[in-house]
Amino acid sequence: MQKLNSDLIMSLSGKSDKELVGILQSPNYWQPAVVEFARSELARRSVPVEQIESKITEKVQIAAEELQKKAQVPLASGDVVWTVLNGIIGPPGLLLQYWLASRFKNEGYVLKSKKSWRLFWLVFAIDFLLAVVFITILKELSFRGTTGIQ
Repeated sequence: MQKLNSDLIMSLSGKSDKELVGILQSPNYWQPAVVEFARSELARRSVPVEQIESKITEKVQIAAEELQKKAQVPLASGDVVWTVLNGIIGPPGLLLQYWLASRFKNEGYVLKSKKSWRLFWLVFAIDFLLAVVFITILKELSFRGTTGIQ
């Protein structure tokens, strides 16, 4: 085990039971020596292992419930507007849409991410089809104008 300096030991010793349990809940964010110290400090304070496990389980359950709630949140009207604008501006909008949908997904808003991509591609396709129709009409009018066909 790595040796901890005295300032860190004092700091960790001053933490509440809840804060020490928080270290045990997310050991990947801490040095192994800090996690081990938190475990031993809780044992020194006579905090029952069952209490620690129940706090960890409770926090995991709360996080899972929050994630489940976020996953079902639909697009807000402002999100719809930005997604439609991204689809209208075409390829540059693809980069903006990627950023927007990635942000939704990273924050746990899975449904928002999926719906924003679907809306983007729908608007992009409609925009593209309208451009093709417009160009075809212009070519037809130009062709009629140069050949004298009425």
